[in-house]
Amino acid sequence: MATAATNAVYNQVFKKKIADAVRVGMGGGLCFCGINMYFKNEKFYDDWVMPLFKKMEPETAHVMAKKAAKYNLVPVSKLEESRLLTPPSSSPACTCSAPIVGEALT
Repeated sequence: MATAATNAVYNQVFKKKIADAVRVGMGGGLCFCGINMYFKNEKFYDDWVMPLFKKMEPETAHVMAKKAAKYNLVPVSKLEESRLLTPPSSSPACTCSAPIVGEALT
């Protein structure tokens, strides 16, 4: 049969172990986030950051996104812009005489 004094000691030890486990878990989580933000891991942003932003109020998410962009915490897109999106050059070599759709024929 355990006495009240031993129960108090066990409770203190148990609370300390729980507090230490929480500290280690939080430290590991902060390291995980920090490393992924430093290397701008797109999968981290897709799987962790974007779901958090979607759960926030729109104004709060917008303010936080602006601050993240200000401090360069957002990865640059690795996709290249298609050459089809660039406007055609107005070089004299283009001798196209077809009318533009919607333009009146004269």
